[in-house]
Amino acid sequence: MPITRKTAPKRQPASQQAPPSGDTFSRLPSNWQDVDVQPVKLPDSPPPKLPRPVIFMHGFNGSAERWDHVVEWLTSGEEPVNRAGGIIDAGQFRNIDPKANLFSLRLSRPYNSVEKNKGELKETVEAVLKATGADEVDLVVHSLGGLNARHYLQDADEKVNKIVQLGTPNKGSQLANMERFFRDNFNFPVLPPVDDPEVQRVLEQLSVDKLDGDGNPKNPWLRELNNDWSDQREKADILMIAGAGVPTLTGGPGVTVFGDGVVTRRSAHLDGVEKKTSWFRTHGGLQNSAKVMETTAKFLSGSSLQPGEHLFDSARDAVKAAELMSQEKSQDSAPIEKATPQEVRRAKQLPLLDPAFQMGLGLGVLSAMMGGPAENLPLIEIGLKSRTTANTINAKYEIDMEREGAQLTGNGTVNEESFAEVASFQEGKVHWRSAFGLQASGLTVEVGDDEKSISMKGDMAGVPTDLTMNLLFSEEGHMSGIHTTGQFNGEPYSMRSSVDMGGLLKGGPEHHGEMQVTGRVDGEDMQRKYRVNVKNDQSGLQFKAVADENQVNDHPVGVTVNIRP
Repeated sequence: MPITRKTAPKRQPASQQAPPSGDTFSRLPSNWQDVDVQPVKLPDSPPPKLPRPVIFMHGFNGSAERWDHVVEWLTSGEEPVNRAGGIIDAGQFRNIDPKANLFSLRLSRPYNSVEKNKGELKETVEAVLKATGADEVDLVVHSLGGLNARHYLQDADEKVNKIVQLGTPNKGSQLANMERFFRDNFNFPVLPPVDDPEVQRVLEQLSVDKLDGDGNPKNPWLRELNNDWSDQREKADILMIAGAGVPTLTGGPGVTVFGDGVVTRRSAHLDGVEKKTSWFRTHGGLQNSAKVMETTAKFLSGSSLQPGEHLFDSARDAVKAAELMSQEKSQDSAPIEKATPQEVRRAKQLPLLDPAFQMGLGLGVLSAMMGGPAENLPLIEIGLKSRTTANTINAKYEIDMEREGAQLTGNGTVNEESFAEVASFQEGKVHWRSAFGLQASGLTVEVGDDEKSISMKGDMAGVPTDLTMNLLFSEEGHMSGIHTTGQFNGEPYSMRSSVDMGGLLKGGPEHHGEMQVTGRVDGEDMQRKYRVNVKNDQSGLQFKAVADENQVNDHPVGVTVNIRP
């Protein structure tokens, strides 16, 4: 029989207790602790001026110092547009800087109940407004802090304009249920190592709201809070950022990768407000993501957020997430030999099938792998902007052979849906991986022995791909075009791009010409014309192809390739 709280012997002080044996027990404290062991990534962009005072609030077992890196970026620059007001300890409001707009609240204890935390938050809001003369504040809250903020919104005299929630368990966290189980059945507190009415109360509030055998909610407080959600969201603009990519216990049996290790994405997100998902950041490190910082600041400043739900700090993370989702999908379904028409249409939107991009990629890959025009390791930059009657594409790529692991990185959007690509150059082959949303691709790109062809074999956004880009040369040895042939989804693929590169280079440091494109893709004929500009000087070689303005607006706008020695 399990030991109940009524019959358990008096518990020793936490310092004298030996923790239960077993790997499950030993791992639990690290999940709750307010520690981030991941690298901090600050945004490269300058921070915006925030229009209202911002109060940052930590969560369960958290600390006010968790916001130090966010404040560091928001106050960066030679002439900072924001000013840090430091840490405000709950109930101590004597020295609030009236010129500051960034304040971190330290609650009197990091594991008190939501009711007590809400009272301390309300007092702090009033003190900050009195000191700064503002009418409202914005709140940036982590974990339990989001429940504190929502409870404050229910007050008739609340003074909040915007709220950003990071990893808030709006539907509870299974770790709280487990913590209560250990305390109730083994008389052992894991974290925090104390037990009193306030701790018991907050663990009840944090637990997943399940139904008991009679159909009654086990967390009636959270059920009531969520029943009032429609009224809460009308009082403030709210952005919810959840984590994904870290195995997380669900409210039922099993584990999901759609979580941050403590809170599942499903628990963090509620309907009717803007939502984002930050990948590969643990619960304790959500705020230290560059994309999370940028998104939070844009939301608070009133700027429009970038399209797409998912936030990645690097192209590698985007590809890693897509591969993770593909692995999970492959466990539940047999591999499909041929893609669906919808998958084919989607894959055709990617830059790799664009003729102008293929020309630029051919120049870039060959220059990178063969030493470049200066017989060294050049930096190749490829930019693509495309607008058709059906699609809008913006992309940028960089090839840097001195970089280890992912010499090519690229990212962009197709019809406001994000994609990212990374490639590693190894022994004459390019291992190309990409993500279109959460759909992964994997291609092997290889330069032929004749150094005049590039093969692409594998999977492109779920579509079987086997193509060869044959570089065409004139009798004088100048590149005169690309002829790409092969199969795409098992259907014939042919695309020919012709350009007088020799004539362009003979024309001096800068010259203009044309590129003609004809072909057939997925049963459709294609014919395009580009105006080409080639510049060759001390700064490197630049190739630019821009679609003829006289054509119907169903063509790419253009591609630019910079090869910098």
